[in-house]
Amino acid sequence: MKWHCEGYLFKFIPRTERHFIEGLMDNSIDLVSMEFSDKIRISFYIRSAIWTGMGYQCEDVIFDPRDMHYSLAPGLRGKLWNYSLTFQWLHDCFHEVDRKDEPTTIWNIFELRFSPQKFLSENRNHLYRTRGESKSIRIFPSIDWEIFAGAFPKLKSPSWFQYKHSFSSHFGGNLDIGIFQYKNLALEFDYQPIFWTKHGGGICQRQYLQFAITFFAKDGTFSFFYGYNAYENQPLRPTNRQARIGFDLKL
Repeated sequence: MKWHCEGYLFKFIPRTERHFIEGLMDNSIDLVSMEFSDKIRISFYIRSAIWTGMGYQCEDVIFDPRDMHYSLAPGLRGKLWNYSLTFQWLHDCFHEVDRKDEPTTIWNIFELRFSPQKFLSENRNHLYRTRGESKSIRIFPSIDWEIFAGAFPKLKSPSWFQYKHSFSSHFGGNLDIGIFQYKNLALEFDYQPIFWTKHGGGICQRQYLQFAITFFAKDGTFSFFYGYNAYENQPLRPTNRQARIGFDLKL
């Protein structure tokens, strides 16, 4: 078995009564792995994550818990030569804390993800640490990418399989560009577009941009980042044109 985890904490800029601080705790375990050769391997994993969002009420409640987002995802990840192909079933619940302003939303997604092997966190960590042994400044466009697509299947029963949303599918990607590196420290740019289609027609989107200074250590990475949600018109807790500053840890 192999364990992976990630956590982040960031502050919204500017802060609002609705959006102040957000944090994530994400854990996954590879339960079973089958290796057919050094180029083909399949792993069954289960992932659990929780996001906590906090608002801000000046002089009344400084730390104001607003919402929780839970995610549970069993999946299969395949190493196919130099590429990675993942299928996962995402079960996500969005809840408010002590409020009824926004509806509880539940969705289930059957999703495929495809990327080069070097996009995966542990492989990128090994690659950057190997490059860092030269102890010289490297200025280079190192490009890593991932694409994904998922469907929101509708069932007659149970009724909560899709609840309080109109999405029918989503698709998007991740583009990571390494700008320069010195030893185990790197400056990276990340672009994360995602699109949702709706039942009955229509499409909405999120366009997120991020710069990060990342330290690559033996057992994981630590990043300090600045991100900006350049455009978002999807209806579920949107943060259109809000920036964020924080840190991220991956083990």
